[in-house]
Amino acid sequence: HKPFVQTNSSETPKVFQLCCESETWIALKDAQGHLVQEGILHKGDQIKLPVDFEGVLHTGNAGCVYIVYDNHRSHALGLN
Repeated sequence: HKPFVQTNSSETPKVFQLCCESETWIALKDAQGHLVQEGILHKGDQIKLPVDFEGVLHTGNAGCVYIVYDNHRSHALGLN
């Protein structure tokens, strides 16, 4: 799969952020299924993760969750 951001920078960012535009419940699990974070995110909340993070995100409203990497914002992860 292609990354949503292509960068020519020689210094690759080490983290990305999951960001929230309105209140939603999330549960973030790592690749082994261990719970990393669970709870309510509010507008403006961010979760910083290493770029090599592998896991699964469950959310009550994927339409308000997006990713920021290297100052570029993705589309919402789902529909409102």
